[in-house]
Amino acid sequence: MATSNFPTGLLAVWANPGPQVTTEEFNDWYDNEHVPLRTAHPAFLSAARFSAFPLAPSLSPSGIRTKPHPEWLALYDVTDEGVFSDESYTTLRANRSPREADVVARVGLLDRRMYTYINERGKAQALGFGADGTDATKIGGVITQGFDADEENVEGWLDALGSAATEGSAETEGWIRTRLFRCGDAGRNGTSVDHNDLTSRMFPKYLVVHAITRADVVLEFGTIEAQSIPTSPTISALLRVHADKTDWQKTQKTQEESGL
Repeated sequence: MATSNFPTGLLAVWANPGPQVTTEEFNDWYDNEHVPLRTAHPAFLSAARFSAFPLAPSLSPSGIRTKPHPEWLALYDVTDEGVFSDESYTTLRANRSPREADVVARVGLLDRRMYTYINERGKAQALGFGADGTDATKIGGVITQGFDADEENVEGWLDALGSAATEGSAETEGWIRTRLFRCGDAGRNGTSVDHNDLTSRMFPKYLVVHAITRADVVLEFGTIEAQSIPTSPTISALLRVHADKTDWQKTQKTQEESGL
């Protein structure tokens, strides 16, 4: 398996502790066992954990702040998406420690999705989340959105995004870049997952990850609905298209330890 200094793959894991695992137990396992085992692999360039950003009253149908679902997100940049099927990685799941096996058996949700990098617009960062420490721009949060579309339309949308950003509009304040990925493999497990429900095995073809400087930027993106990816609106509209987006802020522990 070849490796390089450019991330061509992404592992995204959405998670909920569920009623059988406390938040403290979940975070201790994730921070001190689960993440370190993966970042020790040479194909993993960077990792960051994010907690969900509560929806503002204007974004909530009931007019009150709501607790998002799922509660946690972990993003890992990898040098080669082939690592996801490589024995050096798959053995991590096949040979879990007794502690990890116990937590995984009780956790509410682990929604894993493996992606191939397609393209990006905005400020370039060679090692994903700035793992090399050379980028002064710090990622304070991300906005994620999965969707299905023709790749030609997706590329047009990215071009429009980049063009709007280069115009220097004030509406781009707080936006770092947008990356686009294609889903190659995915799976959901956990006590909350009903495997008889067909939707539990359905995953969007694409994932957009907007990197932002601070979590509260998401409140400036608005709430417009859209049925398809636009091709020529302003940067503000492009970001607001994700009306049902999930907004994430980086967890403090991971931010301090990774230097991101």
